[in-house]
Amino acid sequence: MTTKTPIVLDNGKHVPLADGDTLPSNGQPSVRFSITLRSGEMEVFNSGYDVWNGQWGLGNWGDKSATIDASTGAIVVPVGGMYRVTGMMSGTAAANGTISGYLNQPKDICGDPAYPHPYYFGCRTAVSAGLCILPFAGVVGVGTGNKFSLYLAHNFQLSGDSHLNFELIA
Repeated sequence: MTTKTPIVLDNGKHVPLADGDTLPSNGQPSVRFSITLRSGEMEVFNSGYDVWNGQWGLGNWGDKSATIDASTGAIVVPVGGMYRVTGMMSGTAAANGTISGYLNQPKDICGDPAYPHPYYFGCRTAVSAGLCILPFAGVVGVGTGNKFSLYLAHNFQLSGDSHLNFELIA
């Protein structure tokens, strides 16, 4: 039985790895963080939405850490790029309404969380009433040092902890 040696590209030539060599890095830092949403962390934003205040912080792992703007509760990303977003929010919806959750500009800049500028991302669904889930899955582009906030419709009350995970992918 023979073993195969990993091959890497070096200046256009295939070169086998020698003992002690490491694969080249793509140069992209690892940025991964998560938000755990609790019902006590939402505050009134306007007549239709509540905004996450960032009171309990977020979880970071990876090379670089996201932070929270103390004045707005907005999330500040350390590296610009495309972030994969996964997770869900579970809660209770008021009768016969539409519930929604969005990522958008911080509350001191945002006029309407459901308006797609500059990087609106979220979900919306009509419900009759009762327990429901808002799923989040996709990719959002955020610039270095840019901030964003999380908004939920007034008629959607979180129940228990909900989680959103973010990972820099490009």
